[in-house]
Amino acid sequence: MRHTSNPLTPKPCAFIPSRASAALALCAASLLHANSSSAQSSVTFNGLVDISIGSTRAAGSKHATSNVSSGSLTTSWYGLKGAEDLGGGWAAIFQLETFFRADDGEQGRYAGDAFWSRSSFVGISNPKWGRLTFGRSATSLFSNSVLFNAVEGSFGYSPTIRHYYRSGTVTGDSVWNDSIAYTSPSMSGFIVRERLIKS
Repeated sequence: MRHTSNPLTPKPCAFIPSRASAALALCAASLLHANSSSAQSSVTFNGLVDISIGSTRAAGSKHATSNVSSGSLTTSWYGLKGAEDLGGGWAAIFQLETFFRADDGEQGRYAGDAFWSRSSFVGISNPKWGRLTFGRSATSLFSNSVLFNAVEGSFGYSPTIRHYYRSGTVTGDSVWNDSIAYTSPSMSGFIVRERLIKS
């Protein structure tokens, strides 16, 4: 019997993954394994991308300036958060989130911004007792400004945020390092939030 090769038959080829793709595959497999082996644990990858195209003209100027910008309505970010059930309603929690600029792909809100600049904390929570976290978390001023603001935490369009954080009114960032943050459960519609920071 004579065998003839078909030129349309694909030739077998060897796939040699790069170190980066192998590391990514290993990370994804471990997350899938962790989620399948323990129903009480959860890890979530989440984020938000904000990019805008606009044109502005200063008062009295004849010429408009067009540009692509990131973070006009809200700052682009991505991160991981997770929880591990400890029993009795208690859970160990963590959150790691970083900002990035979608218009040029650079990390952070600006050059030199810390990597986990949005939030970076570990903690413990219980529906009856509240949540206690340690690490980098939003300041009380920023959190309350977002709650009572039609455009939330927009550094581009919110008069409140622009006044507090862009005019030099507030010294510091919208998040605090080395903080201890407590959030109570809702008590007849009221929630207590407390922050302590290292001075």
